[in-house]
Amino acid sequence: MSLSNTLPFFTILFLLTFFSCGKSDSPGESTEVRTMEEPLFKLVSSESSGIDFVNLIEESDTLNYYRFMHLYTGAGVASGDLNNDGLPDLFFVSNIGENRCYFNKGDLKFEDVTAAAGLSDSQGFSTGVSMADVNNDGWLDIYLCKSGWFTDQRMKRNLLYINNGDGTFRESGQEYGLADISNSIQASFFDYDKDGDLDMYLVNTPVDFKFTAQVSPLDQIHASKDLRQFNGYDKLYRNDNAHFTEVTTEAGILSDFAFGLSVLTFDVNQDGWTDIYIANDFMTPDYLYINQQDGTFKEGRNDYFKHTSFYSMGSDAGDINNDGLQDLFVLDMLPADYKRSKTSMEMVDPSAFFQSVEWGYNRQYMHNMLHLNNGNASFREIGQMAGVTKTDWSWSPLLADFDNDGQKDLFVTNGIKRDVTERDHKARIDSLRQVTDGPIRFSDVAPLIPSKKIPNYVFHNNGNLTFTDVSTDWGIDSPSFSNGSTAVDLDLDGDLDMVINNVNDLAFVYENQANKTGRNWLQIALKGTEKVHAENAVIQLLDESGAILQSAELLTTRGYHSRSEGIAHFGLGAQTTVAQVEVLWPNQTRSIVKQVAANQRLEISASSAQAYERKPKVHSDFFVDQSKQLFDVPFVHHENEYDDFAVQILLPHRQSKNGPTVAVGDVNGDGLEDFFVGGAHQQTAGLYIQGANSTFTQKQVTAFEKDREYEDMGALFFDADGDNDLDLYVVSGGMEFPEGDPNYQDRLYLNDGAGNFAATSGRLPVITSSGSCVRATDLDQDGDLDLFVGGRVVPNKYPFPAESFILINEGGKFSNKTDELAPALSLLGMVTDATWSDFSGDGQMDLIVTGEWLGIELFENQNGRLAWVSPNYGLEQTKGWWDCVEAVDLDGDGDQDLVAGNLGRNYKFSASEKKPLLVYCADFDNNGTFDVVLAKKIDDTYFPVRGRTCSSEQMPFIKSKFPTFESYADANLEDIYGQQQLESALHYEAQLFESVILWNEGGSFRIEVLPKEAQMAPTNSILPGDFDGDGVQDLLLAGNNYGAEVETTRADAGIGLLLKGSSTGFTPMSLDESGFYAPYDAKQLARIAMADGSSTILVVNNDEQIQAFRVNPGKMQ
Repeated sequence: MSLSNTLPFFTILFLLTFFSCGKSDSPGESTEVRTMEEPLFKLVSSESSGIDFVNLIEESDTLNYYRFMHLYTGAGVASGDLNNDGLPDLFFVSNIGENRCYFNKGDLKFEDVTAAAGLSDSQGFSTGVSMADVNNDGWLDIYLCKSGWFTDQRMKRNLLYINNGDGTFRESGQEYGLADISNSIQASFFDYDKDGDLDMYLVNTPVDFKFTAQVSPLDQIHASKDLRQFNGYDKLYRNDNAHFTEVTTEAGILSDFAFGLSVLTFDVNQDGWTDIYIANDFMTPDYLYINQQDGTFKEGRNDYFKHTSFYSMGSDAGDINNDGLQDLFVLDMLPADYKRSKTSMEMVDPSAFFQSVEWGYNRQYMHNMLHLNNGNASFREIGQMAGVTKTDWSWSPLLADFDNDGQKDLFVTNGIKRDVTERDHKARIDSLRQVTDGPIRFSDVAPLIPSKKIPNYVFHNNGNLTFTDVSTDWGIDSPSFSNGSTAVDLDLDGDLDMVINNVNDLAFVYENQANKTGRNWLQIALKGTEKVHAENAVIQLLDESGAILQSAELLTTRGYHSRSEGIAHFGLGAQTTVAQVEVLWPNQTRSIVKQVAANQRLEISASSAQAYERKPKVHSDFFVDQSKQLFDVPFVHHENEYDDFAVQILLPHRQSKNGPTVAVGDVNGDGLEDFFVGGAHQQTAGLYIQGANSTFTQKQVTAFEKDREYEDMGALFFDADGDNDLDLYVVSGGMEFPEGDPNYQDRLYLNDGAGNFAATSGRLPVITSSGSCVRATDLDQDGDLDLFVGGRVVPNKYPFPAESFILINEGGKFSNKTDELAPALSLLGMVTDATWSDFSGDGQMDLIVTGEWLGIELFENQNGRLAWVSPNYGLEQTKGWWDCVEAVDLDGDGDQDLVAGNLGRNYKFSASEKKPLLVYCADFDNNGTFDVVLAKKIDDTYFPVRGRTCSSEQMPFIKSKFPTFESYADANLEDIYGQQQLESALHYEAQLFESVILWNEGGSFRIEVLPKEAQMAPTNSILPGDFDGDGVQDLLLAGNNYGAEVETTRADAGIGLLLKGSSTGFTPMSLDESGFYAPYDAKQLARIAMADGSSTILVVNNDEQIQAFRVNPGKMQ
């Protein structure tokens, strides 16, 4: 077969256009894992098990990837007790060969019963398999999905094998209405309408990839009726008395041409009704259908998730942190290996990315996603902090407790027969075309496409929202092309074994040896009735007080193309008894079993369940959202559109979206606190006056309206002119204007005492650097307030720092005394925040400054002059991407401690003293623009973070110097840029990205990293205070950073966090416990006293409405 007409170059060209830049690797936290003398998993030989199944795919000139793009996607495997003898059996899917069924004979021995059971089938192209009691007779049936390139639709007919109850099956797809011919991938059976029988969602795919690659507004796609003419759209089937009726459209399932690869049916929002999550490969985003409890669904992906995977593959749901909520894990295909990351498919072209976001696709990034359930119909994605984002070309994830320690671990299968995304193979094929007369055959092309087996992954759950790669330690180290997988206790010894379907290799059967660790376990086998199935029942293990220890929703269609046994497995560690097992059945009944002994399989039947009332979740009213009640006109920050990357393509994140700012003070002398909130470029700032009824009215200020061209970055109320009222200093910043532009001039507004502000001229020196913050103290001890003004960045020259200033107040007029009083401050770095505090304890106010690529910089006040003393306090190795710093006596010992907000751990980049993140900036290609180069350390050598494509867009010499992606991937930083050029470039490094407390120990600071919950997102603002009235300081945090370039997943997992202080440290409060929910791009927090004696927390957000939370001490859950 000739490739000249079949090679889908439109597909490859689309992907290479949409994608451009490479990935970096940032390893997850390494935590010690208890090990055994031998690996946890032992590979059982085919000779011993009797399982000799191979999913054999033999390529040829007539059967290959270019003929059928699904050829390498592999097939599934299902486990379940098909003959009701108490032992789980196995069904393997072969894509183009014969499927095989094995009955479990005990002791890890199996018998091939395929022919005898009536399950022989080698027709068409088989994909996914499900097991479910479709006709509710107490016996598991088998549903097999089909796809393929065939014009004969009968070859693509899905098969339903009804269990006869005697070890045999009869194919009954047409009889039951499930003989679908829509190029199916996976089916999930579940009771969406709660009528007591199992309905079915069917994931289908288009055979013609050009529709999947098409990018159009999603609302237009969903409204299109033409799509129904193409086989490939997903379908929903309602079970009507053992005959299935397609109800796709009337149930609200949208038209699409998505390349779906997996489906999960589980209760996403904890309302007792089963929802649907579909993981879609390529451009079409994942879909989340929320059950409306009336037979219909509503798509809600963008409401529940801030971003998702791009190449979404397999998926699973499970409670990874034992909070009673089901979290979601979705696979993608980002390699952990540096070279593979630079030679494989890369990230998105900015214009295409933002166009897709505008058209409703949400933000999609190419790495695995771990979505942590917030419990309020929203999730936050923490995969990078968890250390599970990079598992290469992955297929099937399974969340399960493999070592029986009480935490759900993660198993991932991966590998592909041919790496068709390898960036250089197209060039090799083009070269072949140039020297070949006549058509090219697949046999000629095949050697040009890499084919390399890689090991699967298993990650141990550390119990703190992080995972450790233990693949080798646990015996998962055999290279393979692995696809479908099932977790099942094959030998009934109390641990979960693994069975994996491989391409062109014997299936893996891994015996789990956790039973040798002495850890305890409990398995729950649920038995439904004619009125309710066990599928989607929720099982909870409770302690004596009724608190949840562990939970699981019974899901069987999980992972990829596969089905896991319908048994709920819980590792118990040293626990020997469970105080209470509670089963919440889908039909609003509940079973309770108390004092359950460990190390048994406990059967619980729905026949004895009792009706119960599902009570709405009780949320704390400690922080109460008053955003809609407190303002006559709520302030909404409207960020102007500006492309930070137009000049500096390799900029790591925007510098134009760092506002707004907020300042609090009594501006009209009525004894009530008011506040100012800054505006973006071309937006008028807001002044809000508090009334006696504890609400705020926006006041129009002419001076602010005239100055709307500025970008307000910092603000401070203080008495500038000594007339006993609060004047206003506003720092101008941003990136929108050229270097030195007058729009960077800071402004001073004088107050007439009644809250009327007038702009001034001549009272400030000329300051035309892009600034960040302003802080006041009486530095020269003359009775008035002097200022520190922080400079952020030189426009289009990141990371060159803007100038910072010490401004001395001379009778209401300010003079620049930086060179005289603090020369080290002038070009210190990219300042983000500062605070005055007497950290030295000598009675003089010292200055603490921090910023991006800066450390915690200490300047000691030495009789009015500021001397840099950070090394004296042991803070040399604290350079990071800091956003804020606050001084407060946290431990009550009389000195000032520090708490500082940093980038956090949930980001693409990592940094440490041994492996810092580097940045260089110079005009490397001599074209008049400043080029940014990020670098990371692998072993003992530095390599570029960014890939060949985007780096050569900024510096074209790279493409000619390194003509292939492989040559670029093999080059280190000096190879690419040259030692001399790097040494002469501006150079910074970062060693610390965690948010921390710095405990003042009298002459030195001891660093304590804040809890993991505080590392999920950048912390832009920290507000200390005794919020709960117990006499101990607490910490309120908020953050995020939506400005990342499109190659980097934006930092959006922050939802606000209360760290409750006590004598033993700080404890993270959950959303339910605190009620504080700040999920936007929060930039600053402020506390404001209210007329009624309470206090309110203001949260100012970039490009979003201001939030306000009333504090109610004593109301914490």
